[in-house]
Amino acid sequence: MASEANAEDARSAGELFEHSVAGHFITQLTGEVLVNSAFCEMLGYTLADAKGVTWAEVTQRAGFDTLLSGERTRVRVEKRFLHKDGSGVWVAQSTTLRRDAQGKPLYFITTTVDITQRKRLEEELRHAQKLEGIGRLVGGIAHDFNNLLTVILGFTSSIKDAAQEIEVHSEGAIIDSVSEIERAAHSAVALTRQLLTYSRRRVPRAEQVDLNVAVGSFQKLLMRVLGEDVSICLNLAPTPAPVTLDVSGMDQILMNLAVNSRDAMPRGGTFTLETENLAGWVMMRVSDTGHGMPLDVQQRIFEPLFTTKESGKGTGLGLSTVFGIVNQAGGHVEVTSEVGRGTTFTFWFPRATDVGAPVVVSKKDSGVRKGSATVLVVDDSEPIRKALRSALEMSGYLVLDAECGADALLLCQSHVGNIDLLVIDVVMPGMNGRELLSQFKQLRPDAGALFMTGFPDEVLANYGVLTSGPEVLQKPFTPLVLMQKVKAALRGSARAATPLS
Repeated sequence: MASEANAEDARSAGELFEHSVAGHFITQLTGEVLVNSAFCEMLGYTLADAKGVTWAEVTQRAGFDTLLSGERTRVRVEKRFLHKDGSGVWVAQSTTLRRDAQGKPLYFITTTVDITQRKRLEEELRHAQKLEGIGRLVGGIAHDFNNLLTVILGFTSSIKDAAQEIEVHSEGAIIDSVSEIERAAHSAVALTRQLLTYSRRRVPRAEQVDLNVAVGSFQKLLMRVLGEDVSICLNLAPTPAPVTLDVSGMDQILMNLAVNSRDAMPRGGTFTLETENLAGWVMMRVSDTGHGMPLDVQQRIFEPLFTTKESGKGTGLGLSTVFGIVNQAGGHVEVTSEVGRGTTFTFWFPRATDVGAPVVVSKKDSGVRKGSATVLVVDDSEPIRKALRSALEMSGYLVLDAECGADALLLCQSHVGNIDLLVIDVVMPGMNGRELLSQFKQLRPDAGALFMTGFPDEVLANYGVLTSGPEVLQKPFTPLVLMQKVKAALRGSARAATPLS
């Protein structure tokens, strides 16, 4: 009888709230939920529609246990509901527990207010603040890119001069020029990745890697970044150090730390990198013998846009990017520094399991015999097509190329031999890569495919290339990476054609 009385009490309260302009729902201890018209309308339903909705699943029981235990008398939360039309509705909820005269729990009553507009205004404010921050970056970024481009153009000119006057230029001078171009290009790539990570336009793609292998493969580039007057000391764990993190994350971490250490050691010094396996964690310690940092600087080094470098010599994104990568990997970072005695960064990553052997492609195994595979490259950029043709032909592939989707389909129809692989840009004028692939598969169903793009992930999502279909090769990429992806795509082409959504 008591439970029936409690239920009747809840129903009576529900009738009282029916005329309220605020959304209310009553949750009985049995889990049954009663809602009023205002709550239904907030989510796009009528009371008639509400009969078919399982409100117990929609409203959930967040904070109910806290109320039952008596720890709190009211629970306030902000949450996002799904409107009937599929849009999101942000609400502020306040829940209390009604008890009878003896203190026995009867039912929960929740008041709900639509705060979607407030959330939208808050997001617009955050966006405006972000734009203001980006505006502060423009000068430094433009300066950095102009410096990089100056180096690239300058050394390209040197190579041309050396080629024309080879009798007065040694082979070493040409190699040094090319090395400087490569170094500048790597710096440009790292800066672009920092910007994309900062603006959250790049979706992390985690994979398992051996930290020892990643560090070892980066050693040559570290030597170039740090310079000849800095000694590099590696002390790597004797056993594999597997971690899970973004594909290019470790390169970004090491590049940013190396650049900072180089600037902190203008007269040379020692750059030390250690790894160690410790009870479920992989530790990486990076230290230098530079000028160090005072305590007030140490406390701010991971803040976006914070930099102690001169105007135009730093964007303030380096260490904030490092912090974001480590955080995404489930790890944490500690910093110790003393003025005049150097700085040490200690990283802790959760130890991963089942790490596969790293993919290694040697020059002897970078391709296949000439004529054994035909690759069709489709990109609206002629320099890109030339670069890919050169790299693929040097590895033994027969290469066809087209400027647009229509030309590629005509070539596909007229070519009498096999076309084993389509390497295709995602975003092109006229027919985009996704549309071209769909028609190409009708003509060459057994061929493999590989997308390539220089756009961020949120643009790719609009073309449906992140959830299904071929793997995406992000520009810029090296010939070595291209060969790895091409070989993998050719191996995969023997399987059934990838379904298109």
